[in-house]
Amino acid sequence: MIQFLTDRIADLPGFNKVRAQKAVSILFRICLEHLPGNVSQQIFDAVPGAFAIASSAHLPPSSASSGIETMIEGAIANQLGTREPLMVLMSAMRGAGFTSEESRAASALFIRFLTENVGVEAARHLTEAVPGLNRLS
Repeated sequence: MIQFLTDRIADLPGFNKVRAQKAVSILFRICLEHLPGNVSQQIFDAVPGAFAIASSAHLPPSSASSGIETMIEGAIANQLGTREPLMVLMSAMRGAGFTSEESRAASALFIRFLTENVGVEAARHLTEAVPGLNRLS
């Protein structure tokens, strides 16, 4: 299943197998860090190898952002007392060399993959845990 998702993302403009693997690992890491344990466990049970991939991915610190993005992320973190999950995702994708459009396209395919292979509820939990993610897809 992981290979199927990686292949689908690798077919997107600007991607190849290596870049697709990076995107997949970041997206599963977001699930690991930002979903309730029972939901992330449901995903990892349904997608063999996803937990290992999520565990191997490292999300960059907020300093990976630059300019206005750093200021916005800092303001949000100060207001909420935490880093907003969408900013974490976008910062991680940028830090891995993805453009906003590539991040959007990979995220959309990831949500579709979850819907098709894990269930609508898992995808809904992800879009609720990462507010704004549904606007990317």
